[in-house]
Parts: sequence; structure tokens; C-alpha cells
Amino acid sequence: MAETVPTEKNIDYALLDRCLAAAIACGDIVNLRFLFLPASPFRRDSSEDISMSKYAYLLAEEESDALEAALRLVQQAEISRQVREQLEKKGPPQLPWELLQALADNALRLGKYTAASQAYELLRTRRRMQEIFLDQADAALDRGAYAEGARGYKIAAGLQYDYAAFPEALPAVLNYQEKAVTLHGKYPVVLEGETLSDDRALCRSSLLFLLQGADFIQRLENRDDESLIQFTAEMIRCLDPAWDRFVPAFQEACRLISPFAELFSRINSYTQEALEVLLEEIFSDEEKETLRGISQFFAPGIAEGSAWQLVMRTLAYYHPGAVSFVRRQRLSASEEILIPALPDTSRLAQQLGLFPL
Repeated sequence: MAETVPTEKNIDYALLDRCLAAAIACGDIVNLRFLFLPASPFRRDSSEDISMSKYAYLLAEEESDALEAALRLVQQAEISRQVREQLEKKGPPQLPWELLQALADNALRLGKYTAASQAYELLRTRRRMQEIFLDQADAALDRGAYAEGARGYKIAAGLQYDYAAFPEALPAVLNYQEKAVTLHGKYPVVLEGETLSDDRALCRSSLLFLLQGADFIQRLENRDDESLIQFTAEMIRCLDPAWDRFVPAFQEACRLISPFAELFSRINSYTQEALEVLLEEIFSDEEKETLRGISQFFAPGIAEGSAWQLVMRTLAYYHPGAVSFVRRQRLSASEEILIPALPDTSRLAQQLGLFPL
């Protein structure tokens, strides 16, 4: 029987260039790194083939200026040589810094902060990029350009890194859903021992939750109260483009709970243990049913009577800024809901349009 002679795998370098350009143009660090892995269809010793339909995603779906610029970059002679060398060698690849830089900048422009932070981290420039955006944001705040300042802090927060992650350091994702439940973990809610009637304390607590970095808060400590209020309001809107559409629902929830203020005070005067042995319910079945409907204002489509944790996670996902303006409220010893929690005289709440008209 004749011995089969293995044929050498032909690499379509023109197609490789387009795949690299597509990853760079759309800021996709995962695709870029995959192209250099041992299983890459562009490695000679890999059994994978780029013609397989499962790899269609590696190519750009449509032409763009960013794609053309990326293609010109990867086709530069020196970069092309480095790419081919890395695909031929064994062991972890050393990605050309020019490709990483272009990818990081595109990812940042597209709001893909996780990808941008990974690329900048590989370049060892991530922290410096954070400082640049924070310095620019602080300068904007000095000029009273609060929206511009909020965008700068949003980018800086998106570039955070978690060096304690296992098994390797990873971008620090702003996990508002779980953080919100933790923030409201005690009943009644007390934010760091501060009262919600203090606007400065409310701003600080809100920003600490939204940015999830004590370093960011320290940079804002010397701002006067009015500047801090304006900035916090812009930060909330910056992180939630749908905020102004959410406000009417919040106002309606405020109107709904208004007649129940006395009953809330009464039930909150009891301890959990006392409520468990209370002979007479404080809220009637009809009143409970009405109050359960509040969840629809915070999390439309969620089942009425859902646990407050689920409502909180949904609210935090869509409207993270609202987490500072709600609280848990007991209806009985075994049932809680979320209700609006507006300080009577809050400039921040006023700036956000939360008070019912």
C-alpha cells in the first residue's frame, strides 16, 4: 500500500489580512488573539481551514473607512512580516503593538471598554490611558462641561482592571445587578451610615456605586456641592440613555405610594420578630395588590409579586442611576417590595426630574 505524503497547507495571506483588519476595525480582541492561537486556521500545523463556514464571522460584514484603514495597517511590510513570523513559531505569540494600539483605539471609540482595556493592558498603557481621560474629564468639570466630564469618567471606569481575578487578571466589569442587591442588603437601607437627605452624601454614594472605584471619588472630593450635583446627574444620564423615558414611570410610582406613607411608617416601627407574631395585618389584601404593581414601573414585564432582589437586578441593569432612589419596603413579615425613596429636598433628585409634577 502506497504511503500517503502529506501536502503542505497553503495559507491565504490576503484573507488573513482581511480577518486581521476586521478584528481591528470592530475592536474585537478575542478574534484578533484567536487568529494567532494554535488552532488558528491560518497556522500551517492546524487542521482548521478558513474556508469552513464556521469561520465566516472572522470577516467583516461590510466595508467601512475603519476597515480600510486597518487593512492598510496590516499590509505594511514590517507588520506583515511580523504576523507571518508569529504564525510560524511555536509558543505564545507576540502581537505587533501597532495592531493592538489600533484595535484598542477603535474599541474605545465604539464603547467596547472591556476589549479596549485588554488591549491597553497588553501594551502596558492602560493605566496611563485612564489618567489621560480622568485629567481631561477634570478639566471639563473645571469649565462647567459636566456632560463631557461624565463621558471621561465613564471611559475611565470602563478601563478598570481586576488583578485579583482568577486564574488571571481580567477587565473589571461594572456589575450593577449584584452590587445593587448588596447595597440594599440591610433593611432599612443605610448608605455608608449617611442620610439620603444630604445631597453630598447621596452624590458620593451614587458615584461610588456607578463608577465602582474609590480613586474616582477621591478626585471629586474637592468639588463644591453644586458642581458635584450637576456632575452626578450627568453621570447618571451618561450611563443610562433611556433615563428621561424612565422618569415618568418613577414619578407615577411616587404618586402611587403617596397615600400609604402612614402605613409604611407604622409597619417599619415593628421589628421583623414582632411582625411575625402580629395578629392583624397592617395592609389589606387589596392594598398589597396595589403596591405589588409598583414593580411594573421599575421593571416592565416582570411578574407582579416578584422578589425585590429580582426587581432590583432588573432596575439596576436598565437604570443603574435609579438604585440610589429606591428602597425596600415590607408589606408583611414575609413580603417586601421596592418603592421610590426620594429625599424631601434633594437638588440631585430635582436635577434628574424625579419629583412628581
